[in-house]
Amino acid sequence: MDEEYNKKGYNLFNALILAWDEALYPGAFFLEAHSSHLAAVLVALAMYGVVLVGMSYQAARKLAVLSWDTLFLLALYLLGLLWLYALR
Repeated sequence: MDEEYNKKGYNLFNALILAWDEALYPGAFFLEAHSSHLAAVLVALAMYGVVLVGMSYQAARKLAVLSWDTLFLLALYLLGLLWLYALR
């Protein structure tokens, strides 16, 4: 079931629920969250954006076996880890 759940794009939908939370929450939703949670959400949304662009763009050249979007995802992931480590 988990594989089918992830195949249908529900991860992106779950990330977009945060926008509804901000709009409907009485007060400042994101100001009450810890900064490490906000950092994780921002990195995840940036990674979603790279995946969407990568799916719509066919890379003409690849570095070894990796395309530009894969390298960018790896860089975002590592920078996100460093950011979360700095916020702990």
